[in-house]
Amino acid sequence: MFWTWFCFPFPWILYAIDPSKFSSWTQCINQTVENYGNIGSLLAGLTAIASVLLLYETLREQQKSNQHNEFESRYFKLLEANRKTADQMKWTAPDGNEYHGSQVFQIMLELIENSYKTLTTRDLPSESPVPCLPWQGVSVEQKHFINIAYKVVFWGLDTRGKSILEKSDANDLISSESIRMLDARMGTSTTGIRLENGGFHAYTGHYFRMLYQSIRYVNEQDSLTYRQKYEYVKMLRAQLSNMETAVLFYDSLSDLGADWELSWQGANSNINKQLITKYNLIGNLPDGMVPRKLVKKFYPNMKFSDEPMTEERCKLKKMYA
Repeated sequence: MFWTWFCFPFPWILYAIDPSKFSSWTQCINQTVENYGNIGSLLAGLTAIASVLLLYETLREQQKSNQHNEFESRYFKLLEANRKTADQMKWTAPDGNEYHGSQVFQIMLELIENSYKTLTTRDLPSESPVPCLPWQGVSVEQKHFINIAYKVVFWGLDTRGKSILEKSDANDLISSESIRMLDARMGTSTTGIRLENGGFHAYTGHYFRMLYQSIRYVNEQDSLTYRQKYEYVKMLRAQLSNMETAVLFYDSLSDLGADWELSWQGANSNINKQLITKYNLIGNLPDGMVPRKLVKKFYPNMKFSDEPMTEERCKLKKMYA
């Protein structure tokens, strides 16, 4: 109110003193008002642009949040399904005894080791091709014997298993002769189970496919950092028993499980697809379960939980995406 009464007579006083100044003063006021009007329009435009940008950023963050929630929901369902598959696994031996969960992997591991020991007594034919192996300290025989040992246990030595083994042998490393030798010489395990009763593909095939797809699903999430991916895979890794981890190791060395890592070594090298090393999938495996020297031959940069971080491993962590 004070300023109203103070400013109201001012134009008339100015007019009484000098009418020309009154005209200039009114023009100044009009110009000022016009300028403020232009500034106001500019500010209104900037405010509108800022509102649009803010809305866009909000929607983008909301989309990211929704995608992350969708990823977590699906991943945890995969974890639950994979764990349920392992826990509900049941295998009935020819003598009628039933084995459940990790017991199935224990029997499978024992049969793989027995099969490998049997195969190591057989010499490879001299005409067999000798592929170039990228692993230091690994002989051609050792790699192929591990591959054969796993596949024999997986498919079994019944009529169907033998047929699959013979057809899957692209390099003639598994011949009819070698299968007959295994059939005749493959001893029973401590549980009295023989491979001619069939393999474990009906029980563990689905399990390993689901396990692989779960880890691959995390690995392909571009919105996650390597550290975040590692933590998610670590949840799954913590659920694996020692027996599951040991069988996973042999599975990854076979033709059936080459996509875990071996397919992405050598000429097709891609460190971000080498899942065994990238996520230390067998890092919790005790040394007595599988010889650690054997693991290191194939996965030299795999870090075990009781080992210090090597310089090469530190370099890889910076390269992983």
